[in-house]
Amino acid sequence: MLAITLAAATHAHAQTVIGLHLVTAHVPNRGQEGVNPGLYSRFSNGLTLGAYRNSLDRLSVYGGITFNVAGPVDLTLGAVTGYKREEVAVPSKTVMVPVGDGSVMAPVQRCSNGDRPPCHVVRGLTPHNIAPLVAPSIRLPEVMGVVPRVSVMLGGQCTAVHLSIERAF
Repeated sequence: MLAITLAAATHAHAQTVIGLHLVTAHVPNRGQEGVNPGLYSRFSNGLTLGAYRNSLDRLSVYGGITFNVAGPVDLTLGAVTGYKREEVAVPSKTVMVPVGDGSVMAPVQRCSNGDRPPCHVVRGLTPHNIAPLVAPSIRLPEVMGVVPRVSVMLGGQCTAVHLSIERAF
């Protein structure tokens, strides 16, 4: 009986995955942060928990279930924090504009979109504190003891392609 219990515990332990979130490419890129460090764990029952610095330079915490779709392809479904929509003040810049007949240039404050100050942008994806998480991913071949994983997040203001590395224990 003890041998069966130890074998079962070893099997469950071998399926626990610890991963590091690394970088994200955003298409189109609207100034989102591309370096997204974080940590996650996926347990043998598919429960996935993690945290990372998101593309809005905020802390995101998430939880969900990861299912194997086929071969190296997985799908994580859950919820994530850190993407609440908010209006953020941004600095203006000084530009030179023609005055009068155009022979004289004068400095004027402008926002990056051409509007006059005060300058604000809306950042975030949802009016709520929690957003749905739908992330298909693919495991790549092992490199030096770790497995790279590429995940894709669709929707919102852009498509995000994310790279992480992980190791099973």
